[in-house]
Amino acid sequence: TNPLFLFQLCYGASSPALSDRNRFPTLFRTHPSATVHNPTRIKLMKKFGWSRVAILQQAEEVFISTVEDLEARCTEAGIEIVTRQSFLSDPTDAVRNLRRQDSRVIVGLFYVVAARRVLCELYKQNLYGKQYTWFFIGWYEDNWFEVNLEKEGIECTVEQMRIAAEGHLTTEALMWNQNLNEHTISGMTSEDFRRRLNDVLRREGYDIDNQRFPEGYQEAPLAYDAVWSVALGEEI
Repeated sequence: TNPLFLFQLCYGASSPALSDRNRFPTLFRTHPSATVHNPTRIKLMKKFGWSRVAILQQAEEVFISTVEDLEARCTEAGIEIVTRQSFLSDPTDAVRNLRRQDSRVIVGLFYVVAARRVLCELYKQNLYGKQYTWFFIGWYEDNWFEVNLEKEGIECTVEQMRIAAEGHLTTEALMWNQNLNEHTISGMTSEDFRRRLNDVLRREGYDIDNQRFPEGYQEAPLAYDAVWSVALGEEI
């Protein structure tokens, strides 16, 4: 008899480890690997002549494997990693170590809750302003550094968080079909889908017209594509 395989399809899983076909032979995803950001980070570093960079990461598998890929690309590009700091939930000591190492260009890899803690700590440690460049992940919600501060016990004001966030860089993959006139199998163009999505979010109370999108907004088309992929797969 033929073995029964359970196929899995993910729309929000970005861990580079999931690309390993030996470990995950039946897993597929519409979301690109988190390593997709690294070539862009390298190009920006080379464009601005940054030859010494630091890395601050949350101790999660997705960020650990992303950093391993980034380190390899930095070595190939002749960019020195001056320090690599990691933390579980409290970034205080890790950020202080960055200051001791005189780090000026820092790649930060962490989830948004940790990002708020990092931003507040770098404000306290004075690791912001024209002398510093921070790379953050681009899929946080637009006002991520202004929300949930009291709820999460962040010891910085909204104004302090805004000051610390000024001038940071983010990278994000293109999740939307750039051919606005191309009709997909759903019968909609990417702009048709965007309009429908925005209408739903407005009814839910999101200030879409002022460019205030919820976390995960960019991944919405990936979820939609995943559902279509499952439906089409059932026909095979």
